[in-house]
Amino acid sequence: MRQAIEEGWPFAHEIKKGDLVILPLKTQPAIQIGEISTPDYHFEPAGPDPFFHWRPVKWIGEAVLHASRRMAMRLLR
Repeated sequence: MRQAIEEGWPFAHEIKKGDLVILPLKTQPAIQIGEISTPDYHFEPAGPDPFFHWRPVKWIGEAVLHASRRMAMRLLR
């Protein structure tokens, strides 16, 4: 539970419009890179599990295979 709180607080209170996010995909060995598109944070207790907490994201390009993850991290610096 503590981990969930520690991960949730920055998502709800510290992420800003324009911040970049990386999402590991569960359907393939890849990551997706996106940009927070508005400052709006949403909590919807009736939303689909596990998407109770969310922010609008503009996804950038195609998914990056895990083998290319180092390259993606270099691009984000």
